[in-house]
Amino acid sequence: MGRISRSQVVERVAGGAHLSGMSLYGTDLSNLGLSGLEFRGTNLFRVNMRGVDVSGSDFKDANLSRADISYACFRRANLERVNLFAANAGGTDFSGAILSGAKMGRGHFEGAIFVQADLRRAELELANLSEADLAHASMGAVNLNRAKLTACSLAGADLQSAYLGEADLPKSNLTKANLTATDLKRANLSVCAASYANLQRANLTNANLQNIILNEGDLRQVSGINANFRGAILIGADLKNADLSGANFRQAELAFARIDGCNFAGATFHNANLAEAENWHRAEWKGAIFDSETQLPRSFKELVEGVIFI
Repeated sequence: MGRISRSQVVERVAGGAHLSGMSLYGTDLSNLGLSGLEFRGTNLFRVNMRGVDVSGSDFKDANLSRADISYACFRRANLERVNLFAANAGGTDFSGAILSGAKMGRGHFEGAIFVQADLRRAELELANLSEADLAHASMGAVNLNRAKLTACSLAGADLQSAYLGEADLPKSNLTKANLTATDLKRANLSVCAASYANLQRANLTNANLQNIILNEGDLRQVSGINANFRGAILIGADLKNADLSGANFRQAELAFARIDGCNFAGATFHNANLAEAENWHRAEWKGAIFDSETQLPRSFKELVEGVIFI
């Protein structure tokens, strides 16, 4: 069957027919109520679905690339393996939707809602999710390389083994997020709220964590070579066996942080607070740099060798 029009869609829906496998390329479906329908494998390339209600509908394997689905309602919809490449989905509600394996690269999702959505293995490279709500979303192995996530909420989200290389996340909420084994190489996490987040075995090489709040965060076995922790607040954080060689901890707060087995070789601690850091004597400090305003544990200067005071 060839491409069908808006009026034909309305007629088919009124008659109880499905829309799977059809071609709706470029059709204007804006503001229609199409909830609970089947669109499996449907061609919706460049379709206008702005403001449409398709909650609970099935879009598995459908093509929505370059479609306008802004301010639409996809709550609890099945979008497994859907193609949303370069789609406009600003302000759209995907709460509880299944988007596993979806192709969403270069898409516009500013202010979209993904609360408790399933985004496992989704492709979101170079997508814009600024101010999106991804709280408690399942995002294991998602690809967010070079994505823009400014001021978004990832509170309680599961991003285990996700790819966020060079991703831009300033001012985002990562409280209690699971970032275990996540690749954050050269990512921007400045001014993020990330207390109680789990970053075990994450790759933070050359990442920007300036002024991040990571109180009670789990950074065990993190690779943070040359990372920027300037002004970071890491009170009570667990950094056991982390490699933070060459990192910048200027003005950082590390009170009660657990740092046994941590590699701080060549790291900078100007005006940082290490006074109450735990198990500091079991860390590697060779070549680390301190100044007169650095707050150090008692007996640190007498017991640690190979460091630099300026």
